[in-house]
Amino acid sequence: MNIKRALGASMIAAAALVGTTACTVTAPAPDEAGIVYNAGPVAKTEFQNCVAPGGRSISDPFDKNYTYPAGQRTYVFGNGEERDMETITVADKDGIDLGVQGQLRFALNTECDTLVQFHEKIGLKAGGDWKGILAIYLQQPLRKAITEATQGMTWRELYQDPAKKAEWEKRVKDALPGAIKQATGDEYFTGIDISLQKPILPAALTQQLQATQTATEAKNAQIQENLRLTEKAKGEQAQIDLLKSLGEQGAQNYVTLKAIESGKIQILPVPQGSIINMPAR
Repeated sequence: MNIKRALGASMIAAAALVGTTACTVTAPAPDEAGIVYNAGPVAKTEFQNCVAPGGRSISDPFDKNYTYPAGQRTYVFGNGEERDMETITVADKDGIDLGVQGQLRFALNTECDTLVQFHEKIGLKAGGDWKGILAIYLQQPLRKAITEATQGMTWRELYQDPAKKAEWEKRVKDALPGAIKQATGDEYFTGIDISLQKPILPAALTQQLQATQTATEAKNAQIQENLRLTEKAKGEQAQIDLLKSLGEQGAQNYVTLKAIESGKIQILPVPQGSIINMPAR
């Protein structure tokens, strides 16, 4: 047997096996979009193709792939365990610090050309850190939009007037797309919407409002009691006036009638012709 010929055949077979089995598979989840880059050992790294959500792409073993979220996402700011950032603190028109909590909804533009541009301009610099990307390109514009919208309104308007609170929320929503585009340099995020909760007031102001509410409730209760006493006095005076108008006998009959109605005097029915024995006094 020719050993050199056999060895050469084995090496060719091994190379063929590697060529058919070693590859890069890009298979993003249904809520992700993928990008594949040609990155051979001697070739220049350049974009190759996009992979739709839930799709699949097979490429050379040295190629690089990246995935990004597709579809609507939420960015929660508040105190809950699922929050993406802490409560945002801003000052109102009068300089009162308010805590703002809510939820920002958005979607990354996964149209192929736009996604590639986003990846090369922002994604690569962040090293694929999605939370880090949002902290810079969403969180800061969000703070800016809420701060500017709140500065023109008072805490009373936002806390006590539903119409003003809705206006405030709309101001933030309208300002966000421009603020985010300014931060990223293009419209990489779409479907931007926001829901804001009623502002959180400082503890001292909350206590003051509670004290005022308690005092108001006590005052209203006293007003109702005064009205009750006034009506009672009017009824008693009406009875006095009635007694005066009835004369002595009429007044006595009226008093007897009221005593019967109140149960102080009991009336026992006696059949006609019955004998009644009255105890001697």
